[in-house]
Amino acid sequence: MKHAEYVKSIALSIFDGLGQLHAMGVNERELLESASLLHDVGYLISHDLHHKHSYYIIMHSMMPGFTNNEAELIANIARYHRKSHPKRKHDNFAHLSDRKKNIIRTLAGILRIAEGMDRRQLQVIENIRIEILSNSVNVVIEPVAGSNPDIELWGAARRKFLLEEIIKRKLYFKM
Repeated sequence: MKHAEYVKSIALSIFDGLGQLHAMGVNERELLESASLLHDVGYLISHDLHHKHSYYIIMHSMMPGFTNNEAELIANIARYHRKSHPKRKHDNFAHLSDRKKNIIRTLAGILRIAEGMDRRQLQVIENIRIEILSNSVNVVIEPVAGSNPDIELWGAARRKFLLEEIIKRKLYFKM
């Protein structure tokens, strides 16, 4: 739970910082918050393919406070927090509207980076700040005093490509 709460906090900071680029609101923020908390629930079934198991569990669970459509979005965001990008050949993604596909791509892209920023599950990043430039975005991190977040920066950098595609800017991670 500590990892999930931390990933949620990082993901929401990224979402808020990128607001002028994605133009999403409180409803999408809530979807990201829920997907962040549930992204690893698939570990209950198996480590292998846990992202797909997370999708299955979320889709087949009661989600009080969410419509079936919202639960489907949350499930897809969690599904794409790792491995392949959303593809038209994926049954869970193919039938969705373009608007929903954009929401999933954007929020999954953010969740991927937030997950990478807790690669070792040690919560070594105290704070992040987003700097939006004309052709790029700097993600400036403030590490916890005395910590070395090199692995977390590496983890985030490996997972940045989906979000870069969506926001049409290069992402750079800096301390």
